Amino acid sequence: MTPAGRAIRPIFILSTQRAGSTLLQRILGSHEAIGTTSEPWFLLPLLYSIRDRGASAEYNQGSMAGGVRGFAEQYLPRGLDGYLEAIHDLTLRLYAEAAPGKHHFLDKTPRYHLVAEDLLRVFPEGKFIFLFRHPLAVAASMMDTWAGGKWNLDLYSSDLFGLAKLSETYDANRERVARVRYEDLLADPVVSVTRLLEYLELPADDTIIERFVELPMPNRRYWDPHATQYQGISQEPMDKWKTTMASPLRKAWCRRYLHWLGAEHLEFMGYRLDELLADVDRVEVDLHRLPSDLRRAARGFVHRRLRSRFLDVPLPLWPAPGQDGRGRGRPTPP
Repeated sequence: MTPAGRAIRPIFILSTQRAGSTLLQRILGSHEAIGTTSEPWFLLPLLYSIRDRGASAEYNQGSMAGGVRGFAEQYLPRGLDGYLEAIHDLTLRLYAEAAPGKHHFLDKTPRYHLVAEDLLRVFPEGKFIFLFRHPLAVAASMMDTWAGGKWNLDLYSSDLFGLAKLSETYDANRERVARVRYEDLLADPVVSVTRLLEYLELPADDTIIERFVELPMPNRRYWDPHATQYQGISQEPMDKWKTTMASPLRKAWCRRYLHWLGAEHLEFMGYRLDELLADVDRVEVDLHRLPSDLRRAARGFVHRRLRSRFLDVPLPLWPAPGQDGRGRGRPTPP
């Protein structure tokens, strides 16, 4: 319980990886009313405990999920709702212990985009900030951060192709959530942060935009690896993706990915399909990474097939021609 005797109120930043969530977390986490930690992650296994697919373990995921659902439905007075309520209560207890004296706890775990709908159901009192970034900048940052600029997108298909579902979840819950674009946060942090604090029903505090660099960072393995380099807010990352995506193979992937997401999903996120495609067309081709891209993309194909077979997660890296992010027919991308 908080000093006022109320349960701590959860705040969730919902985004993919490399969308700027650490920056936003550190800014908001510098507010006197908000406690936060490095990525907690624990809600993923708790919420996946009732899902038949999507996780791998020494035990059988489907059998485990069936057992949990059976236990809840047969033995708990409120059935599955009671089970989820217990997850809710445990979570608030852990948040309160992790951030003593705070009225709010900010949980930033990027893979929570996989359970965004569940979080909205389990935490009716929660506040949810959907953070979107130029989708090609996200993909480029995955390569730059974790592979020194080399092709590695096969490892992150759940993020890249989970973005469509995240945008749909945002659109279906607009009345109770907030949205911010990474580009807007960099361009005018005062306006973006003030609007978010208003949504969170917290007093405005412009000083947190300057103080965020001082936020302690224990357990650094689960923070953005570049977070320790922050000296303030810079717009330099805005166009960096264009250099990373200059290979012909990468430009082709960008076009197909944008078409797969489709105009509707991109509009939910605050972007226009025609403008993003025009950005790709303006990128000057650079051939020096093409041989490496072809080799690594071929290895990645094998990785995707194995992942699809053993985890039953059929997420293609190359979006299927003629389909958008909802699986509906669309014109074949150029």
